[in-house]
Amino acid sequence: MSGAGVAALLGILWQSRELALLENGDPIRVYGFGTPCVISPNIGNRYVERITSVVMGDDMVPRFSLQSFQRLRDSCISIWAGGELNPETTCVDHEQQLTPPGKILWMHYNTTSLANNEIAHHLQVIECSNGDIIFKDLVVSPSMFTNHLPQHYYMLADR
Repeated sequence: MSGAGVAALLGILWQSRELALLENGDPIRVYGFGTPCVISPNIGNRYVERITSVVMGDDMVPRFSLQSFQRLRDSCISIWAGGELNPETTCVDHEQQLTPPGKILWMHYNTTSLANNEIAHHLQVIECSNGDIIFKDLVVSPSMFTNHLPQHYYMLADR
């Protein structure tokens, strides 16, 4: 589990009445970058006001869960066997799907081709609901590993 996942779970734990750390009752706010799937969508939706998970591009960590791995495995086996790719035949129990907690801010670059053969990159920020389909499966791309590196999140903070 990564630091952002631990921080989110500790934030939830510390907000409980039994373990209230702040005597004046102020809510604890958690901001995580590249937060992994650590909570069910039902519980995660309860904390959208207190937890913000930031996801860069195709970062695989916020998308990697047992269920997303099983779907990827089943798809690879189906393709290797020469069969049709049918997402409905997977063995995944959707009730057990985990997601990043709280409000999810998905940041990715849109590219636009300009008239002089140049390419413009525009950073787009999309607020996603917890358990959004965007984070249901791994995105296999050249940047799926590198998008999790700290320098990518650091560049976002500079913008």
